Amino acid sequence: QTLVDEINRDKMQANAELENAKPALIAAEEALQTITPLDIAVVRKLGRPPRLIRQMMDCVLILFGRSLKNPIRFDPELQGAEPSWESSLKV
Repeated sequence: QTLVDEINRDKMQANAELENAKPALIAAEEALQTITPLDIAVVRKLGRPPRLIRQMMDCVLILFGRSLKNPIRFDPELQGAEPSWESSLKV
């Protein structure tokens, strides 16, 4: 019974966290729907876009279920993963 109670508490907590996250998810989905083919074309024309745009395009790749650069490499200048810009151009 203790295990069942613990599982129910975890379930209630997970459901509460899910409800708190839903507004952000809905806002992100709505924002994604505002991206037009023209927006993508403008980004593609950038030779080497600013770091933030390259990192945001990694997020777009993930949202569209596309693969990031493999293998993911650390970029010391960015203090993080090197963006998958080449993959972004294929979106």
